[in-house]
This record gives sequence, C-alpha cells and structure tokens, in this order.
Amino acid sequence: QKFVLKEASLELFDLNALSRLPRHAQYLQPLYPSRSKATSQSVAQIVSKVLEKVEKTRLANPIPADIRQAHGVSSYASSIIDIHRPASAASYKRSRSSLAFHELFLMQLRLLCRSKGRAADGEGDERR
Repeated sequence: QKFVLKEASLELFDLNALSRLPRHAQYLQPLYPSRSKATSQSVAQIVSKVLEKVEKTRLANPIPADIRQAHGVSSYASSIIDIHRPASAASYKRSRSSLAFHELFLMQLRLLCRSKGRAADGEGDERR
C-alpha cells in the first residue's frame, strides 16, 4: 500500500518548557482522515471545541460506577476526552477499550430490554 502525505503542518516547540506549551501540544495529536474539503486540522479544531464542552458539562455515565470499577472501565466523559487527547499510547488504548465496553454494554442492555418487553407482551423469547 502506498501512502501519500496530503497535508502537512509542523509546529516547533521548546520541549524543555513543557508546562508553557500550548494545550494542544501537551498531548498526542490525532490525525483525522480527510474525505472532503475539511482538513485534518479543521476537524481537530472542531473536536477541540466539543471536548471543551465535554469537560465543562457533566456527562451522564450510562454504566453504574460499580460495574465500571469491576471491569476497569473509565467514565464515559474521560474516555471521550482521552480518545482524542491521550496522554500516552496506553491512555489511548484504555479509552478505546472503555468506549468499546460502553457501546457493547448498552447494546446488550437494549437487547435484554427488548427481550423482556416481548416476554411481557406474551411473545416469549423465541429465536428466529
């Protein structure tokens, strides 16, 4: 497979002054695929604005804390933030696993509710 660099941007920072770096330079930078006229940088700016709102807003945790803790899953808000602003490769992997757990847990819960709804309607739990 051949890779082509379509857009490049480079910012140089003094790594000795890490605490004074702009916020976006203090974490790994995701590259967002560009399938339209939107550049990876413009998508990153939009994502950054959304993440600022996520940080200021208390997002509901759809999974109870005891279940999250038992399975080593982060809160939904911190997983969303860490997937886009990981402090390390391990942080990225942890947030990715947490988001996958959230999605699968909620999907399974929906299926269980649907199954219980059919049972309450007298349809039973027949497999088709």
